[in-house]
Amino acid sequence: MSSDKCDAFLIRFNGTNYSACAFHFKIFVKGKDLRGHVDGKKPTPDKDIDQDGHAKWEVKDAQIMA
Repeated sequence: MSSDKCDAFLIRFNGTNYSACAFHFKIFVKGKDLRGHVDGKKPTPDKDIDQDGHAKWEVKDAQIMA
């Protein structure tokens, strides 16, 4: 995963540009392989069963929150 400082959105939602903002968000999320966190298709792995998988999931979850 890239740690570039250019990961910010180029378009900020201003109340009137929803379509453009939503499009750029979808592309950003897909490009960072975070789509499953947004649409709920990538559930949290059980920490007691898969500690490594849970740790990786938490990193991706934090990326989407940022």
